Amino acid sequence: MLAGQAAGATATYAAFYSFKTSQSNLKKIQGELVNYKLNIMPFADVKLNDTNWKAIQFVGLTGVLKANLDNGNANFSPNQLVTTAEIKQPFKDFYYKAQIWFDDYKSEQMTIGSALDMICYVGNKALDNTKKELTKKWKTSYQFKTEFDLERQINRVEFAVMLQDYMPPFNVNVEKTGKVVR
Repeated sequence: MLAGQAAGATATYAAFYSFKTSQSNLKKIQGELVNYKLNIMPFADVKLNDTNWKAIQFVGLTGVLKANLDNGNANFSPNQLVTTAEIKQPFKDFYYKAQIWFDDYKSEQMTIGSALDMICYVGNKALDNTKKELTKKWKTSYQFKTEFDLERQINRVEFAVMLQDYMPPFNVNVEKTGKVVR
């Protein structure tokens, strides 16, 4: 059913804008499909009614956080802790300033504080203001059950939500092959 809906959306987009289907803007179509709750990244362990489903979908689509495959199922593994090795290369591919940040960051683990620092440095955000915003949103908007503790290692759902909220990788321009356009 997913393939049929995606094909229908592509055909509609092409007809509406008088394009050939090969000229369709796939990112726009993907964005619309996610906005209308189509599970493009069919993570078996993330339900459609999850508060952070949309952020997980967008970050998952980019490959910044890759799915864990288990018995033919793609799992997001929301509670799995994020390591530097897991995100270093995808981040460097998407954001040129990430190369500088990772040259200075030597820890194998990513904490909430280091993720915040990276997002602010690479995304040109004010650290103090962003920290205040995150503190307010942590249990309200994001509905996280965990405490906002800068020293605690960050899990995948927390990282995906912070990333999508403050410097969405889905908005980075890529070619149809997936290569980042700078």
